[in-house]
Amino acid sequence: MEDPEVIETLKDKIVVELANRIEAHYGFRWIKCVDLAMSASWYFKKYTIEELQNLDVDAIVQTVFAEIDSCELN
Repeated sequence: MEDPEVIETLKDKIVVELANRIEAHYGFRWIKCVDLAMSASWYFKKYTIEELQNLDVDAIVQTVFAEIDSCELN
């Protein structure tokens, strides 16, 4: 059985990686961008531990960047 705590920890590690990349790319607007990343559809999918360990973070980054770029960040 999948351990929900391990899954949340792995998701959190991905969010930290996303936050680092978002901050580097978007600068001072990065907090709003991280909020968008956390609301992205990838975060709420159900994953196994193996799926999360093999998740393509670069693909998620590109998807999140596209979502961010399409939003108004006032």
